[in-house]
Amino acid sequence: MVKAGLMCPYCYSENVIQLGTTRKPYSVGRALVFGMLSGSAALGALCGFKNPGKNKMVCRSCHREFTVKPK
Repeated sequence: MVKAGLMCPYCYSENVIQLGTTRKPYSVGRALVFGMLSGSAALGALCGFKNPGKNKMVCRSCHREFTVKPK
């Protein structure tokens, strides 16, 4: 599975594959801060989930691993 438009930052090859996605768990601190700033506990609770993570990729040419933020 070759992703169009992605390039290895080391050898600039487009022959890369996705290994997986790293995703951080629910952020209680972010939810509390946003809830206090917005005045809405429900909106703050939802903002604790806002973390798309990063995609872990590997280059098939140089065999190096790197991460890419999703768009």
